[in-house]
Amino acid sequence: MGLGVVLRNEKGEVLACACYKRPPVSDFVMAKTVALWYAVDLCNELGFNKVIFEGDAQLVVEAVNSEDEDLFARGHIIEDIKTVFKGRSAWKVKFIRREENGVAHLLAKNTLDIVQEQI
Repeated sequence: MGLGVVLRNEKGEVLACACYKRPPVSDFVMAKTVALWYAVDLCNELGFNKVIFEGDAQLVVEAVNSEDEDLFARGHIIEDIKTVFKGRSAWKVKFIRREENGVAHLLAKNTLDIVQEQI
């Protein structure tokens, strides 16, 4: 499975890109959950204070924004993301259409050709 992450500033300029290659997962929603976790982890590692995560998997966005515990297979990852968000009031996640997420999808597709992660 290839994961692509694009970090942009408020002007839309690219700050960083990351490509991760991971073992395949069971479904689309789990793949999107894992991708969000890698984006959250990268932003946390880079020390960003204000972040808006954009994702094209509405189920994942709704799960992260929900106060209810996620009891699905992806739940442990969703709950980890929520825990990170609790300490960062300026971090948000919002839904965007897949067409608006083209660069991340291109990175994910090209990741299948790399040997190790690249940032």
